[in-house]
Amino acid sequence: MKNRDKMSKINLIMSVISLDIVIVILCFNLGKIYLTIILGIGIIIELNLLIRYLTERNLTEKSKLEYPNSTKRHSAMKFFGNQPSADGGKNSFCDIQEDYNDFIKNVYEPLREKDPNYIKREIIGKDSSNQYNIYAYTFEPRYFQQHILLVSGIHADEEDAVASLGKIMQIITEESGMDGDILYMRQNVKISVIPVANPWGFSQKPKKRNNVSGYTLQSFDKKKNIKEVYYIKKYINRIKSDLSFMVDMHTTTNDSYLDFYGVIHKNCPNVRTLFRVNSWLCDQYAKEGRNVDDQYFGYRTSSCTLNYYCYKVLGIPSSTLELSDYHWDSKKNTSKVITMGVTMWLNYIIQQVNDEYKNMGNDIPSDKYKKVKG
Repeated sequence: MKNRDKMSKINLIMSVISLDIVIVILCFNLGKIYLTIILGIGIIIELNLLIRYLTERNLTEKSKLEYPNSTKRHSAMKFFGNQPSADGGKNSFCDIQEDYNDFIKNVYEPLREKDPNYIKREIIGKDSSNQYNIYAYTFEPRYFQQHILLVSGIHADEEDAVASLGKIMQIITEESGMDGDILYMRQNVKISVIPVANPWGFSQKPKKRNNVSGYTLQSFDKKKNIKEVYYIKKYINRIKSDLSFMVDMHTTTNDSYLDFYGVIHKNCPNVRTLFRVNSWLCDQYAKEGRNVDDQYFGYRTSSCTLNYYCYKVLGIPSSTLELSDYHWDSKKNTSKVITMGVTMWLNYIIQQVNDEYKNMGNDIPSDKYKKVKG
């Protein structure tokens, strides 16, 4: 029916143009010069409309040819190569120890300056210290099929999550030719990003987990007047209508629970995807002789989290993905840790975008959840 409707529009425009051409010829032969000119201008306008319509239709069809059915795309999970460190060293892509404003200026702003039509920035509010703007970036292709939200820095001392998200957005923006799935995301997925939810905590030396008032931002069920939480809620409620899913990125900092795991509500429809990515990661690193904990999958989220708020209150499939950064190296911000962060988070994002596993059920065995503090 859709193809028939498209052909009807094209045939209608062509019929009108043909009729106008016939009238122009008759008017010209009868000496009606002014009428001929007016109709000629009308034909030019109609031709422009036809060309514009055919161009947009061609772009849409091209996308469908490359990815015939976005709801049934399947891509193997993969590695994306070794990533640079985030420690400010010679080969690093950023210095994660910078304060918030410098981090934004040196990681996200160069991307926006290079491609301002694709990347937009907005201020969603002031943090509790009234010193910092909370920024949200939108990476929006001209034609997009999905809209996702990525958040890091809820706990500002979990800096490897912030760095890995920055690197992932660099890859999607500047290195999309390296992989078909990344190219698909660059061309077809609108990505909203809150790079650092807690700017004040991120700017302290050393970085602080909580905000200037000492509150954790994982307080989405509380009635406390936490400005960061208020503005994040307000922002998500504004963009929620077409959101496919949300990912809240965290690390375990000094604690060692599992190598990588998910925090999710037990009935959330994307739990199967999360479980599958976790199993693949465990299998890959076990092959390399690494002692990974593949016995457990993670733990179920509590009502105070952004994850819980997005899914249980707003109905947006959501998850918190935790990376145990100290499992991968003796210190944070190194190439090994950022490589692992990009591998875990980007594979999960791609698989969730594929959406193939959303309706496969959410029957993860209860013994695969490990209850840990957090």
